[in-house]
Amino acid sequence: MTRGERRSSIAGPAGALEVALNVPEGSVRGIALIAHPHPLQGGTLDNKVVQTLAKTFAALGYAATRFNFRGVGLSEGRFDDGIGETDDALAALADQSARPVTKRLLSQIRERVREGTSLGDALAAHPETFSDLYIGMVRAGEAAGGGVSSTGGLQVVTATSAARADE
Repeated sequence: MTRGERRSSIAGPAGALEVALNVPEGSVRGIALIAHPHPLQGGTLDNKVVQTLAKTFAALGYAATRFNFRGVGLSEGRFDDGIGETDDALAALADQSARPVTKRLLSQIRERVREGTSLGDALAAHPETFSDLYIGMVRAGEAAGGGVSSTGGLQVVTATSAARADE
């Protein structure tokens, strides 16, 4: 556990998700969602890089949220080949969002992903929140390999974009 960290469990799409939150000392500028390396290769929210990112974002004024994907640590469920894990990430982000408008936005994105829409296409349905550049980055990550291995690094950026809707 890192200094100033709070751990809890939230309701996730496949059961409880283990969450760690690092909150800045001053006012909160937004939310940074930090996903761990691939779950089938030993990735957890306690990975040193993930912890370092959380501390850095907290020092920059962001509420840094880390979570274990389904089936990792205290999170319930089983690996779902990236589809369910994207839903896990969106659930963790929605749980940390304070404003109803952000919760609705993330709920709409989650629903589209559950229906089989790619994350890039689900984000593109909200051009007022996500820029073409950002959507292009997400789509490039999906084209490069999809699943958790490519979305893991992009979820930090997703959180920062969605946090703008909270301001």
